[in-house]
Amino acid sequence: QAQKMEAIGRLAGGIAHDFNNILGAIVGFAGFLVQDLPKGTPQHGFAKRIAMASERGKGVIQQILAFSRRTGVERKRGDLARIVLETEDLLRASLPSSTRLEVVVEADGLIADINAAQVSQILLNLCLNANDALGGQPGNVSIKVGGVNPGDAEYALFRASKTAGEPAVGPEDGRALIGALDANRAYAKMTVADTGNGMTPELLERVFEPFFTTKERGRGTGLGLAVVHGIVIANDGACIVTSRPGAGSTFAVYLPLAGGDAETATVEPAPPSLRGRERILVVDDDADARDALTVGLDRLGYEVVALDDPEEALAVFAEDQAAWDVVISDQVMPRMKGLTLFQRLKAIRPSLRFILCTGFGDGATEEMAAAAGTDAFFIKPVSAERLAASIRRLVDNPPGTEGGRRS
Repeated sequence: QAQKMEAIGRLAGGIAHDFNNILGAIVGFAGFLVQDLPKGTPQHGFAKRIAMASERGKGVIQQILAFSRRTGVERKRGDLARIVLETEDLLRASLPSSTRLEVVVEADGLIADINAAQVSQILLNLCLNANDALGGQPGNVSIKVGGVNPGDAEYALFRASKTAGEPAVGPEDGRALIGALDANRAYAKMTVADTGNGMTPELLERVFEPFFTTKERGRGTGLGLAVVHGIVIANDGACIVTSRPGAGSTFAVYLPLAGGDAETATVEPAPPSLRGRERILVVDDDADARDALTVGLDRLGYEVVALDDPEEALAVFAEDQAAWDVVISDQVMPRMKGLTLFQRLKAIRPSLRFILCTGFGDGATEEMAAAAGTDAFFIKPVSAERLAASIRRLVDNPPGTEGGRRS
């Protein structure tokens, strides 16, 4: 089962990478039509619908990337209890009035290095799954947030499932486990329980399997719990599902605590204008994504040269290194990765401003890109406007000044 999940994860990551490039082009060119077509015309309305459908497509890709565990997401030190409480309104709006939602925070100060959007996604997917388990009948869904420490009963459950000679813990026992708990670490525990019909051992065994669903056609993709699986494993967490026919289901998600204090969010002032006249070198092997970005930046006044070969880009840059204000590069390209291109360009001109983009985290995450010294990092698809805002911050705030480091 683990090998199958990994194989499907690799496949999903590759598909998501390619589709991200396609989606980036659709978003870009649809945006140009929305800007150019006369408002109130059917054509303008069609363009807006393409743009809105593309935004929904971005959400689907994010779920696939979360399942494949290949997305380079930004993590910050945050309080899980606070994130759960901030997600409560979204959860209530997503459930029908016949479903009673109860949220109980049993501990605070649960500081972890996490991506808040992914925590919200875990809760949303688990609550929607719990609501589906009610079968359209009135029922209860409860969320509890607390902490566990080495020596608590949960740690023994994971050991029992992996240690020879001890009783097995599995679907026949009414439980399904993913991941593992480090006996020396403390964890936050988020529990989502429902009063539905519960699951048989056969269903419990397949609960995290991608594209497996018991819902009728058109009511589910079978990706919701697979996404939870991907996020939990990517964050070095674990999950125990407890369920028996007629007794409801309980999903307990464990995420490792980091200690310390939560980061205080800082809001950078928006640049007064996205427009500029700087020379930008764009490197991306996907023609549509490259063209959409080139047109978008050109419409904002920038002088853009776009290349599909990082080796050629290296030669062009070396020929006149002072000609370029910013380089924007894809990460996954034939012959050379984006981070490698950055290192070679940096050796030519240490003061180079460099923006790295990636369709999925193939060796590149926000943390790794920052450690390498890049100036900004984006997950595709990314609009020309977002990149222009980053360009303005980098160019208008030289290194060493406030706001000049990262977008």
